[in-house]
Amino acid sequence: MNVAALYKTRWEKTPYCYASFSDLALLLESPQKCAKNESIAISPHINNFKTKEVVVASDAMTLLWIDIDTGNRSLDGIKTKLQSIGIGSALIYSTASSTLNDKRWRVLIQLENAISCAEWVDIQEALSMLLNGDSSAVRVQQILYAPCTPANSNHYEYHVVTGVTFVTLPVTIEKIIDDLKAKRKIIYKRISQALTAIKGKSDAGIKLINESVDIEMIMEGYGYKRIGRKWRSPNSDSNTAGVILFTDGRWFSHHSSDSDIGQKVEGGCCGDAMDLIAYYEYGGDSKTCLAQLLDRLAPEAQKQRRLDWVKQQGSAA
Repeated sequence: MNVAALYKTRWEKTPYCYASFSDLALLLESPQKCAKNESIAISPHINNFKTKEVVVASDAMTLLWIDIDTGNRSLDGIKTKLQSIGIGSALIYSTASSTLNDKRWRVLIQLENAISCAEWVDIQEALSMLLNGDSSAVRVQQILYAPCTPANSNHYEYHVVTGVTFVTLPVTIEKIIDDLKAKRKIIYKRISQALTAIKGKSDAGIKLINESVDIEMIMEGYGYKRIGRKWRSPNSDSNTAGVILFTDGRWFSHHSSDSDIGQKVEGGCCGDAMDLIAYYEYGGDSKTCLAQLLDRLAPEAQKQRRLDWVKQQGSAA
């Protein structure tokens, strides 16, 4: 079974071949002698392209992975940790930036069968927490570099862990996933109640705006940085990611520096795409923001809404 798509370099748009887990193991034995950016790139799926849109549409992830860039962990320490979690079949190798005094690792974990993107993200997040790994591991479009040793490299080690492939969730991973889901569910319920209670939040105009923009692009444009499943606010002086973005475009921020955006709720503030646009481009003036955005999106409909409003005012008089 093929588990990964291989690209000659990260810059290539289409893979030159597909690899089984055994094929990947062979790469560990003979690392490329080149700079990281010139090495083979690995995608943890077997699609024809590595863009997020294609990966999400196919909804089939075939390889788990984690990068461990901190802690100067030993190879034996990584092996012991994987065993304690319940991982039976894996590949461990030091990355291009690893040195004798600052060891860095990549772990590839074999799946018995392909899993959905949603399940994959849940497992990746849990593995990242258990292994103190890089938070970028939750991005389905993220590529990995195959083993390579740059000219200035002084450290390369690898190990092939043989055992049962990943079929069912180990108890440790399942518990973390369940706990995180429960916490997100509580937060989502809280912000949903807050936003629904606000007059105008059910307005068709606001819905049109929110459905017309890509919330992730909006956040990136305003300086939010994605770290794992969360985002770090550009208004925060800390390195902590305290913004949760939900699939329907609603967000919740723990950052006290975001308190003037959207609506205040227990533990922080919340809102949607229009709240971000209103804050960053209209000084928090939601009414002006709504009117001008609707003029751009549906000018004729906006004129009709204004006419209806004038008629209502006349009737009231």
